[in-house]
Amino acid sequence: FYLSICYYHLKKYDLALRFINEVLSKPLSSDNNFFKVQLYTHLSDIYLAINNKLRAKQIIDTAIGLFDPVNFFELELKLYTTKYQVEQAMGNFEEALVYFKKMSEIKDKNAIRMNQEKLSYLQASFEINDKNNEIKSLEVAQLKREIVLKKQKNYTILFAILLIFALLSVAFFVKNNKIIKNKNTEIEREKLFTQKSLQEKETLLKEIHHRVKNNMQLVISLLKIQSLDSKKLTIEDFVEVSEARINSMALIHENLYLSETLDKVSFKEYLNNLKKAIIDSRQGCNHIQLKVIENEVCLDIQTAIPIGLIVNELVNNAYKHAFINKNYGKIEVELKENQSGFLLSVTDNGIGFNDNQKKQDGLGLELVKLLVSQIKGVLKVDNSAGAAFRIQFQNIVLET
Repeated sequence: FYLSICYYHLKKYDLALRFINEVLSKPLSSDNNFFKVQLYTHLSDIYLAINNKLRAKQIIDTAIGLFDPVNFFELELKLYTTKYQVEQAMGNFEEALVYFKKMSEIKDKNAIRMNQEKLSYLQASFEINDKNNEIKSLEVAQLKREIVLKKQKNYTILFAILLIFALLSVAFFVKNNKIIKNKNTEIEREKLFTQKSLQEKETLLKEIHHRVKNNMQLVISLLKIQSLDSKKLTIEDFVEVSEARINSMALIHENLYLSETLDKVSFKEYLNNLKKAIIDSRQGCNHIQLKVIENEVCLDIQTAIPIGLIVNELVNNAYKHAFINKNYGKIEVELKENQSGFLLSVTDNGIGFNDNQKKQDGLGLELVKLLVSQIKGVLKVDNSAGAAFRIQFQNIVLET
């Protein structure tokens, strides 16, 4: 089976088909449906690769009939992905769309599960801290009781030998009171620190919920905006554009998750990650150079997401339209801080654009204008030598 997978990835489909058929020729246990589904799914991929669409459809339908979707996220996603590809290849776009939605639902469920696990982790951490605080409170109470007992013992000794050790007893009493005051001061300091820590964790939890809510609303808005232009796009283009926009948002959160703080995004690192993602999605555009001018700039999360979407929109538009009939092209992206706040520049040395081209790609530019308006920025466009977009804005945190 694994030899067949290797030959499939090497595009040696005849050998891949030979080895998978050898596996299928052997008797398989009737209750080993998990392995059978793996075999049939891989076999369907091979027939699809050699353009035997009908055979690929028959086999993937058999695999779906055998599949039990209990706790097999990766296999279920692979199964529906192959089914989607087969139906799409045969031109059954309605059926393909059904399985594409199932793929999206599976990914969404997995994302929700991961978020729930993270939330459970935060809740567990909170409960552990709460128990630690209870333990500290018990320790403090025990310490106070010990101090009281110690004082009583000292008083007994003082009264018993008052005449003999009067001066020594007074000195000991003063010293002991000083120790008590210091310990009480330390206890109060720890109490204030604990209260502050609890308030910070509560604020952080509320912020996480708010960010998730805002990002979900933004994703919905982007999809609605894209649907207005859906008549001009194929399903593949619709998915590609939507995926690129959502991926630019996901990179923001990935950089935020890896950073030391939870409220600032390093845009130097983010732009390099976005550059890599765009280049990977544009394999056929090796004649176009995408350059990021690196500056140490940090933005708050509410400003970073619109700026990330703007960069993604302008760079992808440049790839699509700026270098038609040109053998070489260059796109530059720079975000820097200046006296007025921040300046984002996206420029190219392409053919520029006229009013007709603006109308043809109006949705992308309208989205850029909406995002610029959202961060209260100012957009300037220069068409004298290629296309140059410059956006002046400030790092503002929106009210929650």
